[in-house]
Amino acid sequence: MESSVYFCFYDLSIQEQEIIYTLLAKTFYVIEEKLSFDDMESQLPNFLSNTDYSITFIELIFPIKFDNYLFQIISVEHWNSIKNIIKEIKHRRGNKPVICIFKFKGNKTNQTDFNIIFPIMNTSVRSFEIAIEKVEYLVDIVPTELSSLPTNTFEVFYLYNESSAKWIPYQAKSIAENFVSTYIYKNGLWEG
Repeated sequence: MESSVYFCFYDLSIQEQEIIYTLLAKTFYVIEEKLSFDDMESQLPNFLSNTDYSITFIELIFPIKFDNYLFQIISVEHWNSIKNIIKEIKHRRGNKPVICIFKFKGNKTNQTDFNIIFPIMNTSVRSFEIAIEKVEYLVDIVPTELSSLPTNTFEVFYLYNESSAKWIPYQAKSIAENFVSTYIYKNGLWEG
């Protein structure tokens, strides 16, 4: 069994929690955390208003690199099951806000450890489903897109563009001498 996967959530039914937990536990040791709404406000201040009590939140932090090895560790069957339950949760919630975040380790050599983050925000049910389906297909292109990361990068965010139906690199954060710099990906380059 590989290292721990972190499963953090808000507003999931007990059955939904158990299904996701069971699927993850087939491959990983699972650390599970149920958030309060106050926790949600502190973690996602840019996405929530004071009236978003009906939001559903799922965050899965995988302890391994985002590469082909990931999908050897997690069988195709388990990965599809995880995606399907999350898509079903969005389908059940309809137009209510659902945020799903996948975090993986970066896979660039000569770089400090960093996280690759795929946030799936409240989009239409169909766009939400497409965004989840396309995550695994990025395994081959992410190394190319991240080959020119700024030094000391610790986080890279991808965003799903609904109009083009593509995941695009969006933001990288690096740290040097206790100062965090933010870079935006434009025309194949990271601009700070």
